Amino acid sequence: MRPIRFFWLLTLVIGLLAAAMPAYNVIPVASAQGPTPPWKILVLIYEHTDFSFFDGALSRRVVADLTLEETAFAASEAAAFVERDIPALDSHQMRPSFEVRYPGTLTDLDPFCGWWPAPSRIAAQLDPAFDSVIVIWDSTGTDVNLGQPYNLQNCGGLTLPNGTGQTFSTLQLDAFPVNQFRNTLKHEWGHSILFYYEAAGTAPAPSVDNHRPDAFVHCRTGDSYVLVDETQDAPIRNSIYNNRSGFTHDYYSGTTAVASDSDFCLGITRAAWASGGPVTKGKGKAASPADAALQTPIH
Repeated sequence: MRPIRFFWLLTLVIGLLAAAMPAYNVIPVASAQGPTPPWKILVLIYEHTDFSFFDGALSRRVVADLTLEETAFAASEAAAFVERDIPALDSHQMRPSFEVRYPGTLTDLDPFCGWWPAPSRIAAQLDPAFDSVIVIWDSTGTDVNLGQPYNLQNCGGLTLPNGTGQTFSTLQLDAFPVNQFRNTLKHEWGHSILFYYEAAGTAPAPSVDNHRPDAFVHCRTGDSYVLVDETQDAPIRNSIYNNRSGFTHDYYSGTTAVASDSDFCLGITRAAWASGGPVTKGKGKAASPADAALQTPIH
């Protein structure tokens, strides 16, 4: 794993508390009720990976472990994403609640872009009381059978298109520099809400492709975006992931547009947010992605 900078040692206390909990414990739900139904987000942090598989004729067993510091970092970044980033990105139209759980060890993965914790492989840890699931895990470890370093996953993050059911995203903690981890959360959860509201038919069509910030402009002004990725310690106004202005902010807020029709706003509008999510729209529970038809995840 890449070392976490000294700044993040401040979160070590959180990690020590997490380590003292049973393997499947929780940080209680945090919620800031907003003007529309809050999405309920479940964050699953797998502290250990122990996965065996055949690679041709080779029998591999890959073991990876998050350190206490890395576990604390994952929890604190997930909290910052839900409590600060999402409300800023959606212009305070929806303020989600969240819960962090530590299920223990990942032992079963599906092949895609290497290997990933598909919902069918962790079905016992999914909870239909939540609109959305975010999985954080460690893919970089050691093949103990061969005594070699091994990375199980070659995509930075994956999100499953799941119609109007519970949304599902996965991220590896070491896939990007630590000061860009929240960008990955913004991007993957952006897939989740875009997929959901497109399927629900409550967001304007066409849906935004969040891999193509170059194809969009700010609605009504027609202003282009600054096509760079900011970092947590060096924010850039009007860039791809800036919380206050820019591409991700605009599609979370329903204020982006295609350049050829800059007066027609796209993204997650106030009306879309007000319609709620898979649970908060009023059905009481979400259809689990583990029970959905086979879909190809998007990174």
